[in-house]
Amino acid sequence: MTVMASSVRGARPADAPAIAAIYDAAVARGGMTLDTHPITATLYAEQMAASDHLLLVVEVAGRVRAWGRLVPWSAKHGYRSSAEASVFVALDAVRQGHGLRLLNALVEAAPGLGYHHIVGRVWTENTSSLAICLEAGFEQVGVQREVGRVGGRWVDVTILQRIVPSDTPPA
Repeated sequence: MTVMASSVRGARPADAPAIAAIYDAAVARGGMTLDTHPITATLYAEQMAASDHLLLVVEVAGRVRAWGRLVPWSAKHGYRSSAEASVFVALDAVRQGHGLRLLNALVEAAPGLGYHHIVGRVWTENTSSLAICLEAGFEQVGVQREVGRVGGRWVDVTILQRIVPSDTPPA
């Protein structure tokens, strides 16, 4: 298989429909998110405008093939230095290294947004995503058993974390 050159860059409002399409395909496939309904492109455009959110995309030949984001882990002020990372790859672009590149780029950018702790939540049966998280330096800290229900069955979610060096103490 030939892999085309790709670049990781900040998401732009024009990317929102492609980001939504990749995510909505993941919702439809199952096994990756506990969302059961499509998400609108408007939500992603709003997140791009938020100062405490970061959305990155992988672009190949002018097309968004994967995306990732850092969002606040909790609205509670004491958690302000913690973010949650998410990465999604288009089905026809899996196993090309895009997920790991995005996750590493999110980790690298986290301190600049004031984040010191990054949380990842992955379906326990999604061994490919778990492997990418571990390769990116995350450690497994627990499993939430039967935490969600999708498609008439209970889902277990593995919780991972990554601590990133930060020179800026929380305010």
